[in-house]
Amino acid sequence: MKISEREKIILSIVLAIGVGYSYYQFAYTPQAKLIEDKKLELETLETDYNDKKTKIALTPQNEKDIKKLNLSIEEVSKNIYPDLWQPKLIKELSELRTKANININFSYTQPTYAPISEYFTSKEEEKEITNSLDSLIDEYNKKMPKDQAIEYKKEEETAAKKKDEKAKEETSINVQQMKVTASFTGRYENVLKFIKLVEDYKYLVAIPDISIAPSGNGEVSGSLSMEFYSAPRIDGDFDKYYDWKAEGTKGKKNPFDDFYTSSISSITTKKADNSDEDEDIDTASYEEEEEEDYSISMTVRPSNSDMAAVTLGKSNGISKKGFLYQDENKVVEATVEFTKVSGTYYVKYKLGDEVYPTTGNGIECNPKGNLKMLVNSAKRKTTDDMVAVKLNVKNNTDKKVEVEIKDDDKQNPRIKMRTEGNVYYISK
Repeated sequence: MKISEREKIILSIVLAIGVGYSYYQFAYTPQAKLIEDKKLELETLETDYNDKKTKIALTPQNEKDIKKLNLSIEEVSKNIYPDLWQPKLIKELSELRTKANININFSYTQPTYAPISEYFTSKEEEKEITNSLDSLIDEYNKKMPKDQAIEYKKEEETAAKKKDEKAKEETSINVQQMKVTASFTGRYENVLKFIKLVEDYKYLVAIPDISIAPSGNGEVSGSLSMEFYSAPRIDGDFDKYYDWKAEGTKGKKNPFDDFYTSSISSITTKKADNSDEDEDIDTASYEEEEEEDYSISMTVRPSNSDMAAVTLGKSNGISKKGFLYQDENKVVEATVEFTKVSGTYYVKYKLGDEVYPTTGNGIECNPKGNLKMLVNSAKRKTTDDMVAVKLNVKNNTDKKVEVEIKDDDKQNPRIKMRTEGNVYYISK
């Protein structure tokens, strides 16, 4: 069969169109779709990369913020029991009873987890009652129109209600707590002394309610309840809390002697020769050491600690306001200067390039005796731990400055001391 030139051209055109369509449909289109998919994948990866890059850039700042937060938590948690260990509480309350010279019996409950809101909410309710009375006083004093006074009172009640709801929300956290009820008899001033000792105790103890009535012979009797709270430490260090200093045989022949006398005078134990005489043991040897009144404190930690490597300041028991810190693995210089102006003692300090306070004579100190500074250090665990402090203590007062350095590394001390004036330091 002979094909004409015209037919050849037509067949060539059809064949070219078929090949072109097949290539577009089965080769180009899948590849183009694959390229689009890869572009989308690339955009996703670039976005993820940029996000991670941003997070990495923020890591140093985040670590500093975390350490600041840890410092704040650590400071607040100092006022809360690390754990509710009943033998420890019994010992502490017994010591407070002795100091107050009061007859008091305690009844303990098992620790439970419950909201902390009840005690603090009652305090807010007292404020709310006061606020509701304020509007009536304003109405009388300011001679407000009756309708305006009513509206003012409604606004006060609404604000108090919102504040109460916020307080309940903030204090409804479940914490470990133990309730202790107590019945007492004694002189009124001794009861007040016991309450004052509880309020001023180094750990938070709430007294939700108390009842008291005269009982004759110049004494009063009544009952009260106490609530103890605990929060775990960030570093999990409970060793000091569980350190029980009383060892060996001790106690009284009659454990109920305390209920027959107004105070505990001594602890008795049998002599080694098995004689019938009782030997008085000084109770002070079994009591915890009184918390030192330090004018300023410094903490030096390893470079890999979860908190700042060096902190310096005067603790106020609530926050870390006024504390200076540095968190680099290096040697830093610090200066602490004590001065006396017009009969008042002050302390001013510097860490690196930061000074506190920046103006004035410094933070006021009220020492009972000598001016004291506490330095808590730590042993080095790695050879690349370079954290250390060149500490310069200046004393421009008529008192002696005592610097107590605890737990410093013996082989490679972190604290390098330099002193000016009457300064005494000891490393324990």
